[in-house]
Amino acid sequence: MYSYPQLAEHARAILTVSPSITLDIVSRRLGVDRHTLNAAVWTVENTSFRSFRYAIIMAKASAMLSAEPGLSRKDLAARLNISPRSLARALAHASSVGINGPRTSG
Repeated sequence: MYSYPQLAEHARAILTVSPSITLDIVSRRLGVDRHTLNAAVWTVENTSFRSFRYAIIMAKASAMLSAEPGLSRKDLAARLNISPRSLARALAHASSVGINGPRTSG
């Protein structure tokens, strides 16, 4: 049985290699219920699995763009092995949440 920190770390490792896979697939690979994995990510990372996945996608995208600044979104998505739509969602999520958490008005 995994501890929550171990589950979150294993999920990070899986998503780093295959960022396009879902919570259900990651939980099946780890042999745990999807709710258990989601709770582990929430407890350890203080965020939802979706936001956790998007953060991993954005970290990989940032590294790729640093190495190759002229890379198009379509090429970037292909190299990340995700759909352009998934990349667009990750970008939108990153811009709405930012590195300091959700934006607030005022």
